[in-house]
Amino acid sequence: MSKRVARSAVPDTSSDVPATADGGMRPGPGDAAYEIAQLKAELDAVRRQLSERDHALFESYHSLEDAFKRQAALTVELERTMQTRSDFVAVASHELRSPLAVIRLYAEMLEEGEFGEMGPAAGEAVASIVAAASRLTSIVSDLMDVSLLDRGLLPLRFGQVRLDEIVDHAVADAVHMGRGWKIDVRMEPGATGVVIEADALRVRQVVDNLLTNAIKYSDDSNLVTVRVIALKKEAEVRVTDRGRGIPEDKRQVLFALFGKVDMEDNAEQSGIGLGLAISMRIARAHGGSIRFEEAEGRGSVFVLRLPYQLPEGADGRAGAVSVVGQ
Repeated sequence: MSKRVARSAVPDTSSDVPATADGGMRPGPGDAAYEIAQLKAELDAVRRQLSERDHALFESYHSLEDAFKRQAALTVELERTMQTRSDFVAVASHELRSPLAVIRLYAEMLEEGEFGEMGPAAGEAVASIVAAASRLTSIVSDLMDVSLLDRGLLPLRFGQVRLDEIVDHAVADAVHMGRGWKIDVRMEPGATGVVIEADALRVRQVVDNLLTNAIKYSDDSNLVTVRVIALKKEAEVRVTDRGRGIPEDKRQVLFALFGKVDMEDNAEQSGIGLGLAISMRIARAHGGSIRFEEAEGRGSVFVLRLPYQLPEGADGRAGAVSVVGQ
């Protein structure tokens, strides 16, 4: 009886290796030719991806280039428009000053009885004309300052000035204004002999603006207080009112040009939104600032800070300081 030969248990994998066209075996994993072919395929894929990205970047570059060109054209147009507006405001302000001065002069002469006595009704009418002319004069003056701001220049004449004396004089004048509104304006005890290098006329303008706003937005029979504080490197003027305060949603436009924060029920005190904007820029031209704070309990506090020394670049002579910007 013949014996059967047992086959090996090891599987035959020779049929799994692909054959070449001439019957030879194709290279597989671990073979150098196979690995090179795989690497070449990967490099081709990367090359295609890079080519697609280059094309996308090229398109993006041209889009950005077109956007920059459009922006440049719009900037030139905006500058031209701003210059035209600035020129118009400057010319209009200049031309309005002379006739307004004449109107105010004759109205005040009528009010003082220079042309004879008037009846009560005529007297009230003339008083209204004087008040309106005074307000228009103030607006024209603010518009002239705006024309200077638009040009990036505000003329300043620096010198050694007593800040506490400037504030004292401003408060004395504000007391008379406050009486007409039934508002008590008081100077609180504070620092004296505070000397700073500044333009006295412009600093007075800022303090007057802060006091006028405090009076206008206080309630009847209320109080406005002013205090001068000497800090280490700068002096501080705090103007506090006990009015209704400023709603949070209106505070972002406090110091913006034409940024009105007037209440709907406060139309008679309405302005054109220039006083605080100009005041902030004057303060910055001195190297200082103005900030708003909520008063304790009720009301608003505006804090003017001015350094004792001139801002960098100023030399104390008549000149101009750039004050454009917020």
